[in-house]
Amino acid sequence: MDQKQLQKVFAAELGDRPYASRISKLLFETLMDCDGRTFTAAVAEMDWLEKMPGHSVTRTKKQKKFSGDILGKLWHTHYTTSEHILTNIEVHWKSESRASEVQAIEDLMTAPENAGKSHEELRKLSADIAGQLGGAYKQRRSERKLTGEWLIYGLWEGKNYFLDLGCHAELIDEQALFDRLYSGCPEFDFCFQ
Repeated sequence: MDQKQLQKVFAAELGDRPYASRISKLLFETLMDCDGRTFTAAVAEMDWLEKMPGHSVTRTKKQKKFSGDILGKLWHTHYTTSEHILTNIEVHWKSESRASEVQAIEDLMTAPENAGKSHEELRKLSADIAGQLGGAYKQRRSERKLTGEWLIYGLWEGKNYFLDLGCHAELIDEQALFDRLYSGCPEFDFCFQ
């Protein structure tokens, strides 16, 4: 399927949503240019926020307001794709409360007695370590703690107005992010007041 065909599918999919009129032109264009995984994940988050019938709970972090004077009127929720699996595993294992577990895995991997083990024993050891590392993703998912990138939106008169996708790196310059959203979403300027 080429990009033009994909865009037609995406547009048809969005047009059927009751909140389609609350998707900014900027977000619509962003979604038309993204890959299918990102499109699907972002739409799933919008469906969840809009309490669409038959839509199951997402496994990402709970939506929240940005903090601070610049972005403090806007909200964000995370969407996640397969690209974020490694990030979620790293976040899980880098927490200070996991230091002893990480040390136990490192000790297991570097234990001198492993040097003389058979190929089969080492394969089993590798599978055990991989299972422990991969279990981190499953745990974060079950606890609704998955991270990824952002779906940024505003709330106005009890309704969500979807502005655009964003990423954590954009917080380096909050004013630039605000300006990008404000200038890109003039139809929803009330969300910035």
